Amino acid sequence: MESSLITGKINAVLKQRKENEQGMRIAKFNFRKNLDCINMKIAKASLKTTKNKLIEEKQKILHEYKSSLFIDFLCEKSIQRGLSDLYEQLDSI
Repeated sequence: MESSLITGKINAVLKQRKENEQGMRIAKFNFRKNLDCINMKIAKASLKTTKNKLIEEKQKILHEYKSSLFIDFLCEKSIQRGLSDLYEQLDSI
């Protein structure tokens, strides 16, 4: 196999890895930002007068937090799958 083809594939893997790392930095930043927003929502919910309303608000916020974690998990898995496919292609050279 041609060395330029191998070099091209290696460069593609490195580029993909860099893009994935940038994507994860953005995802982590957004996650922290969402967490701050969630904490503010909890603080606002704590100011509500009725106990039932407070419980409903906290459950809703917790659900949003769990959804955010699940989306973060799916992004991580997708990135791992993409890198795995690229490494398999390199191994088959």
